[in-house]
Amino acid sequence: SETHTGMKRIDSILKNNTTTDGKVLGKALSKETSYIIKSCDMKGEAHDQLHVVLVPILEEITDIKDVADSSVLENKVSHLKSLVNTYFKYFKT
Repeated sequence: SETHTGMKRIDSILKNNTTTDGKVLGKALSKETSYIIKSCDMKGEAHDQLHVVLVPILEEITDIKDVADSSVLENKVSHLKSLVNTYFKYFKT
């Protein structure tokens, strides 16, 4: 449930984002990914499948932190939203 809470927070950050500063957005998103990682107590196949979905999300967030160009940031945020939607498609509570 902690993973789902963190993902809901990431989704909310993305939906309410008004910044064009990748560092600011990346920091906010990284805070939630740290929460997810620290709180994870899943085991087995569900845990393995979660990583298939989460790794691309974590990579995109890492990339966002280094983006200075607003149009590049917009594309990265759009891609991240798609990845987050994929999470919610397969993981429900």
